[in-house]
Amino acid sequence: SLGGVEAVQGHVYAVAEYFATRLQAMRHDNGRPLARLASDFSYGMERQGGIVTFDVLDTNSHFVGYAKVASEASAANIHLRGGCACNPGACLTHIGLNEDEVLAFAAQHETKCGGGQDMLGRKPLGALRVSFGYGSSIEDADKVLRFLSDYKNTTAPSTEVFDELCSAIMDAP
Repeated sequence: SLGGVEAVQGHVYAVAEYFATRLQAMRHDNGRPLARLASDFSYGMERQGGIVTFDVLDTNSHFVGYAKVASEASAANIHLRGGCACNPGACLTHIGLNEDEVLAFAAQHETKCGGGQDMLGRKPLGALRVSFGYGSSIEDADKVLRFLSDYKNTTAPSTEVFDELCSAIMDAP
């Protein structure tokens, strides 16, 4: 017996909160955070369920593309969802993209849910989500945390060379 809805709700919240608390505590050796949480556990279990939304950050506090992390997680037999949860307006606002950036990007790129484009320069076009349920355990949360620890002290690929190349092409006669 699972103990009823309240017991299941409490268990799911406990696993998600355990994961979120430990993820927030993870740091690169330079003291910078390994991840940025988008979930808010201050709401309590009445309003925050088993989904934890976050971004992975490199050692310079630059975002690591969610598609890269989700793909590598899949190869490690871990299921992370990436993107804007089919709510691009709220997602992109939370990420900090302004309307002009979103419109400029959409005009130049084919955009769709599940598309492979996960970054606009150094800004993410979505986030990662892990979902815990009644069958999830602390061991499951620890497995994801161990996987994410592989990003400790990593640096995201530089966009500077690409940006310089684009500028040179645009400025050429």
